[in-house]
Order: sequence, then C-alpha cells, then structure tokens
Amino acid sequence: MLLGVPAVSIAQSVSTRLADLDQRILRLMAPVADAKPRASDSVGRPESMIPTLNSGGNTVPMVKVKSTESIGQFGSGTYCFKDPTGLLVDARWLMVVDSGNRRIVRLSHRLDQWSDYRPIQDGVVAWAMPHGIAPSGRYWVLTDVQSHELVVVNDSGELVQRVGEWGIQGGKFDTPVAVVRHPNRKWIVVDQGNRRVQIFSDSWQFDSEIGLAHPVAGPLKRPVDVAVSVSGLIWVADRDRLRGYSETGQWLQDIAGPFQSISAVAIDASGRFFVSDVDANRVWILAPSGQVLGSVEVSRPTDIAIWGHWVFVIDSARSQICRIQLEF
Repeated sequence: MLLGVPAVSIAQSVSTRLADLDQRILRLMAPVADAKPRASDSVGRPESMIPTLNSGGNTVPMVKVKSTESIGQFGSGTYCFKDPTGLLVDARWLMVVDSGNRRIVRLSHRLDQWSDYRPIQDGVVAWAMPHGIAPSGRYWVLTDVQSHELVVVNDSGELVQRVGEWGIQGGKFDTPVAVVRHPNRKWIVVDQGNRRVQIFSDSWQFDSEIGLAHPVAGPLKRPVDVAVSVSGLIWVADRDRLRGYSETGQWLQDIAGPFQSISAVAIDASGRFFVSDVDANRVWILAPSGQVLGSVEVSRPTDIAIWGHWVFVIDSARSQICRIQLEF
C-alpha cells in the first residue's frame, strides 16, 4: 500500500494504461490501405507550414493547408496511372501525361471526371514516351524522351506536328523533359541530355540556348524543369537549385534553398515558387525573394501545376494525383 492506495489497484491501473498505449501504437503502425481509384478526402499528408523570418526580423505569414485530396492507383484502367510525369491545368481541366500508358488523361478540377486518349498516326500511337506538356491555344505540346522530339497535338488528340530529332546542334534534343510557353510567344525546352535549355520562336525556329559555361554561375548540372514568371524571367530547376535567367538567356541569380533533389518547379501569379523535392518527399513554397514559406509532405513528388490556391502535384510513389488547397 502506498499513501492509502492498495498496491494491486496501482498495478491494475498501470496495466490498463499500458494496454491502452499498446493499442494506440498498433493503430499507428497498421498498414495504410491501398488508395481508392476515386478521389477521397485527406489521402495526402499535409504538413503544417513553418514560419520564417524576413530580413527585418518580422515573421512571414504562415501558409496553411486547408484541404488535401488524392486520386489514382497504379494500373492501366480508369483512374489508374503508370508513371505519370507531366501536369497542365487551365480554367476547365487538369491534363496528366500518363507516360507508362502512353496517353493523356483529362480530369476535372474536382478530380471526378475522367477521359483519356492517345493520338494515332498510321495505325500506331504518335509518341513513344511522353513526358512534359505545355498549352498553345487549341494545341498541346509534349516532350518525348524516347524519340527525342516534341509532339504537337490538337484538343481532339490528333497529331499536328513533330519538332526536332536526336542531336547536339541547336534545334535538336537529347531527352527533352519539359516545355513551357513564354509570354512573348517563344517556346522554352529543357534539353536534359545536352544539359541546356533551348529557346525557340513561335514557329519553332531555333533562337538560342541557356546553360553553357558562365564565368560566375557555371554551366547547368542536370536541368529537370523550367517555369516562367509573370514578368517573363526564366527559372530553370537544376538538381539542387533554381537558376534565374532573362528572356534573352542572361544569367541573373541562383536560389539555393533547402532542396535535396528538385524534380519540378511552378510559379503562381504572385511570383511564389512551388518546388517539388523528390528525395525530401515534400513540395517547398518560396516567396519571390527565395525565402522559404513552408512545405507540404508528398511521397516522391514530381510535376506541379497551380490554379489559384489549388496546387496539383504528382505523387510518384503511389501513382496518384494530389490536389492541395492552400491559404496564404
């Protein structure tokens, strides 16, 4: 007996608490069920944003995750993906490059409507291994990392044009992984195998290239993606940093950040950077100045697309598309 409490009572109380703790631990260790092919609430894993300090010592407003939703599973059927690599969002649709299935998937913003197609030429699929995607009016431009070219299709999925071939000269490619349209009617292509970014005219005439040796910045290491800010600056995701260039390809600055291995970058209308860090399993959010505003945990994230406060990102570990609503 201790302070008037029988020892047996203490033992029973401790035993009960330990049993309850064991049950909680078991529930935490239980395997997560396979993702449903249709959208479901809170499938993603949002992480609270970490406030940082600006140069004046004031706290930067915290970015909050309001909701998160995911869709998809590995496979070839409806609401299934096999190595999704590219995203594009407009006022109506979210386009997904489902590379392993050699198709484009079209989803509603709510992720509850689905259609897909493959452009056919002479009885065969028009691309070998599509990867990146960009809009051009009624057309879409896709990079093909196996045939080392760009493929232009219309909104009905019909082949319109092919651009480039394998090579090292300007206008040729070695594993083009990303493409974006510049506001000044230019095309910008990440030519990863040649460690450069190529700039083309609106009619696909070669203009110039970015990434050659620079006396201060040095050459590109392994460019993986490109985004254009509202002011027309070109930002190249290069392994563990973002590299900023003028429209003419002049190097301006680097943003190092906390990145381990960048897989994609997107820029919203306010100039904020959204950076997929595939090895860190998170999407970083940076202010236009490069300050880290926070992050969201996603399993091996790859491409990103932004629409308002909605962030769409590929969860490559689970073959899913995540929709995350943020509040700034």
